[in-house]
Amino acid sequence: MKRVIIVATVLLCVISAQTKAQVWEDVGGPYGGTFIDIITHGTGIVAAPYYRAFLLFGNAEGTEWREVSMPSSAAEAFCLLSPGEGRLLAGSFSRVYRSDDDGTHWEETYIPELLGAVVEDLAGSGDTLFACGGELLLRSTNRGARWNELTDAPPAETILRDFHRVIVGGSDGIWCSYDAGNQWQRLGAVRDSVRGLTKAEGRIYAALRQPRVNGVTLLRFDEAGQTWEECGLHAMTVSALAASQGTLYAGSDDGRTLWPLQRSTDQGEHWEQVVAPPHGLPAPPFPRPVAALFSTSGRLLAALKGMGIWRSGDNTVEWEYVSHGFFPVGVADVAIGEDGTMYAYSMKENFLARRHVGEEVWDFMQYPHNERPGDMLFHGDTIVLAMSDGLLSADVRDVEWSRMTATGISRSWQALYRETSTGRLLAGVPGLPPYYSDNTRIGAQVSDWNGDSLRGPDRIFDFAAWDGAFATTLGMSTDGVFQSTDGGEHWLPFRTGAWYDATSHARANILVGEQGVLSLISPSGPEQLLHEGPSYAVAHSAGSAFVVATRDSGVVLFRSTEDSPGTRLLDGLPATGYAPPTVCRIAFTWDDHTLYFGNCGLPGLWRITLSSISTAERVPAPSGMKLDGVYPNPVRESAAAWLHADRPLHVRVYIVDNLGRVLGTVRERRVSAGDVQLRLPTAGLSPGSYFLVCHAAEGLVCTPFVVLY
Repeated sequence: MKRVIIVATVLLCVISAQTKAQVWEDVGGPYGGTFIDIITHGTGIVAAPYYRAFLLFGNAEGTEWREVSMPSSAAEAFCLLSPGEGRLLAGSFSRVYRSDDDGTHWEETYIPELLGAVVEDLAGSGDTLFACGGELLLRSTNRGARWNELTDAPPAETILRDFHRVIVGGSDGIWCSYDAGNQWQRLGAVRDSVRGLTKAEGRIYAALRQPRVNGVTLLRFDEAGQTWEECGLHAMTVSALAASQGTLYAGSDDGRTLWPLQRSTDQGEHWEQVVAPPHGLPAPPFPRPVAALFSTSGRLLAALKGMGIWRSGDNTVEWEYVSHGFFPVGVADVAIGEDGTMYAYSMKENFLARRHVGEEVWDFMQYPHNERPGDMLFHGDTIVLAMSDGLLSADVRDVEWSRMTATGISRSWQALYRETSTGRLLAGVPGLPPYYSDNTRIGAQVSDWNGDSLRGPDRIFDFAAWDGAFATTLGMSTDGVFQSTDGGEHWLPFRTGAWYDATSHARANILVGEQGVLSLISPSGPEQLLHEGPSYAVAHSAGSAFVVATRDSGVVLFRSTEDSPGTRLLDGLPATGYAPPTVCRIAFTWDDHTLYFGNCGLPGLWRITLSSISTAERVPAPSGMKLDGVYPNPVRESAAAWLHADRPLHVRVYIVDNLGRVLGTVRERRVSAGDVQLRLPTAGLSPGSYFLVCHAAEGLVCTPFVVLY
């Protein structure tokens, strides 16, 4: 997402200026995505993914799938219909796509009356078919080749073809036609706005768009459709209904619903929650918004929002993830744990996943409710997520989540940072200045949050280290960068402009944003525009090189010790076939010259091996400068190192973690000849390995050290 993470086995490197054609590679997953419709087709089933130009054809059990492309990248399917004889129809933006050979060839019909609206539902069989979109009802009498608006039809958002009649639901209730849509009569006395119609177990069920006064959201009708009753489902807007083995299941796609999947064994009279099974059994991350439900082979298929299709076991106790390998999701942030496990989360699809070393499959990490993560932070084995109503933390070994709240704060949390010298936790809350906590024990209940309520930025996008202080970039506004010199207690304007990423690197501070790549020697010192043009994020080593992803020039290499405008390594970012990368939604990590690219709005996690980077070799140490090892090592509480200089030098000494991030400046000044003791600010460091780096104009030296609990 907003941060740049680097993993380098050798941090000190020289990068050659060679250029070589290279291509991005999809590394596989994490997979999930949202499927908004599942239907029977012939002897199998078909599923339509949300905003993707392909369909999944599966066997009757829903366990084996194959991908079938739509005719163009703009041909997303929002609803499906299998009218018989091997035919298949898909509704899209003012268009209906039809195929007579299981999707091998498609024909397109444009419906100008819809004015760009989505075809929301399809129904019918044989030659006569029905479609609705934008509350209009349309009919085709030639198998979908041409569509005409039924001007006398009621508002239609959903269609149910029930033998010899057509039933539609919309903003004016439920209506029925017995003559293929020429004449209409109201079904029962219902005038509610209806979003869905389903026939199950001999009854017709109507899902209401808004709950009634008494909270009821689901109605049921007898088979004739004249006698209706209120079901016992309350306060849950229903997005999908399905019956399996005599049990009726209702799902909700509203993220505010605490239990989005419920079931009834008495045709809707009483309902109970379908919750996660006992610990250790395969399970989807319930509770989870449900986009579609489908009954097949005596089992239930549940299409969960952002997490693909899951197949239930007996009585929905055990679940199996069955749609893997087809729907890569957008990755907002990537991190690598101490044991090499890769973690990724998606803001758009709303989940957290991990992949262990040597494995290809990503595991979903269940967290409470339906909250959308806004940021991710690691501290040793503890992971912290910024959520809609506070922070969640868990040990990655047992993933038992605990909530870290702040009194009086009810807005979404979207940015996290661990301040190195004091161990403070900084958090960004939209509409409020940054908050900080002096509770240095991440994972514990943090309640002592404080903030400068009168001054400071109020749209926090990211935090970064700036010469021992901290700055926040406001990527959603033009307020620019703010700086704090007291650990986040007070903030002052530092730089205007739309800046998406900021980092402290080698001898300079780097800003990345709409104006380009800006290098500042100090907050008030000289500056240099290294690259002109919109740029997204920066990835750097502890040495003299860093790369920036730009909108127009691909990935550009810079050396902080040179005044060069940079060397273009790659001509572009990953081509996904949908849209350009979303500004400020990328994340990098660098491992053995491999650059990873994740984007919140586009699918997949991509990588490219930067073959233009030569084999890493150590930068020569400045003549007459020596950095002795850290003592004691391993570090438990405090430590120090000795810097020896034969002559006066201007040096900058800083700490780098094993992900390549500059965590804080120990010293930046002109030192006299002789020995200088450097005390390390280790209070805020999590357990792990680090480097102490000393950078002078002629080169740099470093020494490793380890922090223990």
